[in-house]
Amino acid sequence: ENANNANAAWFRETGVAKRITTTNPSVLANASTELVPYTYNASSGADWTGFGGSVCERDGVSRCSEVIASFKYTGAQPSITFRMGYDFKADNNGYNFGSPVRQYGSRLGCFFFPQQTTLPLRLLSFNGAYRNGIATLNWTTDNETNFSRFDIERSTDGSRFAAIGTKYATGSTSAKANYELLDDLNAESASVFYYRLKMIDADGKFTYSQVVVLRKESKGIMGVILSPNPVVNGFANVKMTAAHRGSVELRVVDQSGRVVVRQAQQVYEGNNSITLQVQNLQSGIYTLQVLDGEALLASKFSIVR
Repeated sequence: ENANNANAAWFRETGVAKRITTTNPSVLANASTELVPYTYNASSGADWTGFGGSVCERDGVSRCSEVIASFKYTGAQPSITFRMGYDFKADNNGYNFGSPVRQYGSRLGCFFFPQQTTLPLRLLSFNGAYRNGIATLNWTTDNETNFSRFDIERSTDGSRFAAIGTKYATGSTSAKANYELLDDLNAESASVFYYRLKMIDADGKFTYSQVVVLRKESKGIMGVILSPNPVVNGFANVKMTAAHRGSVELRVVDQSGRVVVRQAQQVYEGNNSITLQVQNLQSGIYTLQVLDGEALLASKFSIVR
């Protein structure tokens, strides 16, 4: 209908995208397009910006390449939302004449890809070791562009972490950088420890490394039991549990502190049973000592003739 007619009514197609800010996204349209700027405020409070088609009627599907518009978002977005529909103008009596004949479609595409940017930090390795009550953490990085520091975090359950130290970046952008942190665990009762790096950029953004799990080493020899006690026939059986394969030395010490028996023995991971030869000893009270090179376990026994 003629727009100048008081009884005129029309439909026009619309396409809008949800605003991030008042100027983002911007709407780009060809200079020769018949599209006009269009905004829409939804009842939910969301603001939309976009374009409206012409109010003149055209039959069929429009294939005019100049009647196009695109949305340009600034910055990376996790998602975009758009909607299409019709806007209409009712006549003075509140009626629309006819129904929209013109049809249109929308094509989704991205025709410009920004150049890939290099991450400000590469974590090449992150390792840990435990010995003698000390956890040693080592990691290597390169390309520390715009990087600030590492916060080293520890947990005993794998879920709740707390910071135990900080290492500031060397600032190297061309060479590898190596870091080390020592964590004294002698006062800690837990036996398993989880470590991770919180890697913080200069702008405050951060990511986490993989988790390194360390366990306190078990004693080499545990659970030493001598039987029978007292020893009556000159031979005793010594049972013990070894954390790993190795050699131990069995010693028998008399009450004066003199070593009266020495016996070297190979042990294997797990439970071991060793025959201790004490047939040359007199009746009395003795102490059995088991040495594995790092620790000494002692147990008293007696010999009866």
